[in-house]
Amino acid sequence: MTDERHRKEVLLQITIPVIIFSLVTIALAIIPIYPATAEQDSRWADISVVFLLVPVIFTTLLWLVILAVSVYATVYLIKILPPFFFRVYQWLSLVNNRVQLIGEISTKPFIRINSWMASANKMGESIRRIK
Repeated sequence: MTDERHRKEVLLQITIPVIIFSLVTIALAIIPIYPATAEQDSRWADISVVFLLVPVIFTTLLWLVILAVSVYATVYLIKILPPFFFRVYQWLSLVNNRVQLIGEISTKPFIRINSWMASANKMGESIRRIK
């Protein structure tokens, strides 16, 4: 009893809806192939072209707006940024000079000690050669 009920439910809930959907899809695919007249064919072709072009037109318009905004922003930034860049350059130049000065001041004692040690080693070698 349950197998028979299961087969009936499968037939009603799966098989028949799939067959109906397939037939409707095939019918919708075949109907445009056989138009009643050439005028109808042309009309449907024109409608199809419009539906195909609308997304392309809106996408192109969107990219055109993005390009225009980018160009406007670039021109605006080119007018505004050079003074700011010059200020940033001056500040970075000042920082660079200070860092170099700090580096020179911090390395002077080590260089002096190393040079004194090198001089003392050289003098020691000279004295040993004389003996």
